[in-house]
Amino acid sequence: MFNNILHPCKISLVLSLLRRRWTCVVGLIFIFLLCPLEAYSARLTLSWQPSTDPDVAGYRLFCRQNGQTYDYDHPVWEGAGTTCTYEFDAVVNTTYCFVVRAFDAAGNESTDSNEACWTAPAFALEGLSITGPAWVKEGDTASYVATATFSNGDTGEATNTAVWDVEPATYASISRGQLTTWAVPSHQVVTIAASYTFGLVAKEAQKQVTIVEVGADDTDGDGLPDWWESAHGLDPTSASGINGRNGDFDHDGWTNIEEYVNSTDPADDASPAPTPPEVREVNPHHKAGIDDSIRVPANTSFAVRIEDADGIDMTDGASICFTIADGINSVYERDLSDTDVVRVIKLSADPDSRATKLWAVYDRSMEAGYGNYAYDTDVTIKVEAKDSRNDSMTPRSCQFNVETQAQHNQAEANAPETGPLAPADLAVVDPEHTYDAGIKVTDGGLEGAMVVYDSGEPVEPTFGPTEELPPFDAPGMDAVGAPMNLQPPTVFTTPVKILIPCPGVADVSELSVYFFNGEDYILACDGGGQVQPGAAGWMAPGSRVDHPETSPASIELRVYHFTGVQAGLARSSAGMDGDTPEAGAPSGASSGGDGGGCFISTAKDF
Repeated sequence: MFNNILHPCKISLVLSLLRRRWTCVVGLIFIFLLCPLEAYSARLTLSWQPSTDPDVAGYRLFCRQNGQTYDYDHPVWEGAGTTCTYEFDAVVNTTYCFVVRAFDAAGNESTDSNEACWTAPAFALEGLSITGPAWVKEGDTASYVATATFSNGDTGEATNTAVWDVEPATYASISRGQLTTWAVPSHQVVTIAASYTFGLVAKEAQKQVTIVEVGADDTDGDGLPDWWESAHGLDPTSASGINGRNGDFDHDGWTNIEEYVNSTDPADDASPAPTPPEVREVNPHHKAGIDDSIRVPANTSFAVRIEDADGIDMTDGASICFTIADGINSVYERDLSDTDVVRVIKLSADPDSRATKLWAVYDRSMEAGYGNYAYDTDVTIKVEAKDSRNDSMTPRSCQFNVETQAQHNQAEANAPETGPLAPADLAVVDPEHTYDAGIKVTDGGLEGAMVVYDSGEPVEPTFGPTEELPPFDAPGMDAVGAPMNLQPPTVFTTPVKILIPCPGVADVSELSVYFFNGEDYILACDGGGQVQPGAAGWMAPGSRVDHPETSPASIELRVYHFTGVQAGLARSSAGMDGDTPEAGAPSGASSGGDGGGCFISTAKDF
């Protein structure tokens, strides 16, 4: 008889997977069954501790999808080793679980090992790019940045986690984006490369860099080498006008020195290509309360998250403009110069003149002549933006329907009981931000939940009814505690601190945190506090603090905007005090209408 394999399988997500879409076979009745979801060709490497039984001849690996059972007649791998690589078509948001069984020469088989599970992410790494100087003097160093692009539209810096290389290595070396050069006989071109892996996807980027020998000819002393000026039709003997470093030879808004540093063509006005601002998400999301049963509070703000590679000049009032049609008053406009009602929250460490990532917020409730939106009205807000190079985005419009009076009253009646936090409360103290106000849930499934904020915020945070949120349904995860329905939809000037109670959990470091984007629960951070790409505009990086000393244990985060929040525990994880706690989420929401339950509006891709 065999010993059970007690040691857990350790899944290592390695190598690359190819993202693809399958063709839908559409039928009138079985359309949802016959349209496959987006899939990945996945490659997982699994390893396990060997059985201690001396008669073991080998091992068999079995796989199942969440909700299915193992087919022990058909292993997906069989062999004598304790490591295997399994390739399969993985459907996004689907959980796959694995067990190993040992067998002997007679065909006898052990019981299952413990189970290891992996969920195919809803988004994948789509690209990688390298930015940095196009040329470096011999003996000097230069810094390069690797930026990852994901299928949900988010970007993230991957410089420190990417693997770097340079060829030929005769003239330079590179580590964590830091290029060190050595002597060259004349200007030499090297290729730096970075590779980065997220989940199961690996991408590589390359950039050519010219290493220039000290004393390289620069006849006019404008910082543009003679060989480069001659190659592009500039006069290497003139440092003035369109031939100088600050000239714009092709009149595309980029100076000659910028074209040189960025390896673009100074004689081609289409190089580089225009990169206008891009809208990443809006809050409330487009058609909230119109195409769905989501409730948009009358005191909601409207916020738009924008990214632009060249940066937006926050000091220019015309950089971002809102045009508002509220269904009651004449159409009116507001822009960045209307500081009483329009705010900007930077998400990147850029100068105000070139902010590459930001939230722009219009606070209708602060309008002296208007105040809150009227109940049960359709609102349309058009967004226009231009960047520091005057590249303008195509105007985008967002619509939402404001709650009815009956929905507002019902939400107030069903909201959790709360009380104020005293300013001296330790939860208010923070070394980085000013917090002088807060509320705490005093009863019910959310008892102990807190919101700590700056009283100077234009919109005051509140808790909404938990039953407005749909049931937590992240694949392979169990809800821990009740969901937090944080209201109203707005983006805060100072990230708001929230405390998530986690009843029944001994070690909250095992828990992930999810937020509701108006349609799905999205992974915000893992147990280590790492902000996931889908939560780049929601959670402040590095803000997670676990509090095992509170009763119940809790998780602290700082967030930019309000939405539904839920802690989750992987079903294969340990650490529960007794049975798995009840989620605290309702069985579902009603179909809407006056007095009916509905979801609280939040941000979603635009």
